[in-house]
Amino acid sequence: MVKVLETTEDEDTRREAAKSLGEIGLGNQTAIAALVTLLETTEYEWTRWEAVEILGKIGLGNQTAISALVTLLETTEDEDTRWEAASTLGKIDPGNQTAISALVKTTENEHTGWEAASTLGKIDPGNKTAISALVKTTENEDTRWEVASTLGKIDPGNQTSISALVRILETTENKFTRREAVESLEKIGLGNQTAIAALVRVLESTEYEDIHWEAAKSLGKIGLGNQTAIAALVRVLEITEDESTRWLTASSLGKIITTDEQRKTLVTALQPHLNDETYENNFELYENCYEVLWNIAQDLPYPDFYRAWHGSTKTSPFGAKNLAQLPQSLQAQLTETNLNQTLQLFCIDGSQFIGDDPAKRIYRQMTQQGSPKIDDKPKNMADLQDYWDDLIDENDKTPVLIFYQDPSKQNSQGFSETFLDMLTRFDGIICLITDQTHPGLQTFSPQDQKFIDNLIVWLERTILEM
Repeated sequence: MVKVLETTEDEDTRREAAKSLGEIGLGNQTAIAALVTLLETTEYEWTRWEAVEILGKIGLGNQTAISALVTLLETTEDEDTRWEAASTLGKIDPGNQTAISALVKTTENEHTGWEAASTLGKIDPGNKTAISALVKTTENEDTRWEVASTLGKIDPGNQTSISALVRILETTENKFTRREAVESLEKIGLGNQTAIAALVRVLESTEYEDIHWEAAKSLGKIGLGNQTAIAALVRVLEITEDESTRWLTASSLGKIITTDEQRKTLVTALQPHLNDETYENNFELYENCYEVLWNIAQDLPYPDFYRAWHGSTKTSPFGAKNLAQLPQSLQAQLTETNLNQTLQLFCIDGSQFIGDDPAKRIYRQMTQQGSPKIDDKPKNMADLQDYWDDLIDENDKTPVLIFYQDPSKQNSQGFSETFLDMLTRFDGIICLITDQTHPGLQTFSPQDQKFIDNLIVWLERTILEM
């Protein structure tokens, strides 16, 4: 084949011989030298182009081939040949600065720019010169699209690449280029605030639903824990009319929230959409919000979920020293949550109980707090149990017994085990504010700063389960 190349004057025969060498001459110095000679002697650009392509197949690392391609790059005036030579040189000598410089120049060409951009990304992805070339703004949309695609392959986390993609997003009006830039930011912009902010701007400004969709998906992958991304996705969930975008937005929200504070914020933001009006007029929004909130409920402690749902994220600054104010504090919380419409609390101070059967003292405190008086007053816990059962059956509101001990009073020594055993036999809603624990009784530690909040949540849950 080499001899055919050296002796024939027919161009078609020379090209066929060159193709054959490409199939059998891998690394062969004689074959490479013959192709270099063909490059230097042919008068036909198509033949030269073929020889360059074949050198890319058999001349990996070969200095003769590399030198010939460098010379060709410096001398040819044909843009297609220059691009092919630069591309081939990049393949057989990755990182070759001459090839990169030639491709940088070729990116400015209206016809071959997009090919040069693609090649730069392939031959040396991390090269700063290549990145700088791709950053340059071009008016050709094919090239801009290819630049956007290539930047997504170059260097994950590279700020220069991210800034270039943001610039493309801000300057192009072509929807396909914008979508490609969004996809590339998804690939290289994990956790990057510049990339996240750019995608948020896309969400807020684009009129194309498919780009909305792509930006929402990308934020779900790179915006982990980012509050800006979360807020933007909530807005999209609320305003988009596209079902697939809304579904994807809900999915992305579920992926990027990482803390309980973010979960609570999301509960508060989405809760207003779970109502009869939304259900009837915008069922897709209702359904997607429900799904997000359901998933949050699996991870967020119920007291926190409850407070976020009811729009109260404050924690009661309540501790053991303030137990004397427990009845007033609990009543205020019941009023705030509207539980006072269905519950009647009886807060029983046990700090001065004497003995194991304080039925009379309990009855007296109950009547002082509005419970009806009876002629045959309870004399023991068995009588009190009968009185309590009648109250449950006859009262308009559900009665609740809450036992605590005012620490400011003397002789407060805790509840006797005998009394607690008898209390387990009572029906209805009963709990104790104490550090003691007892099987069958609900207790809340007064040392817990959130114990009132937790108690209110427990009451709410208990009412729902009745």
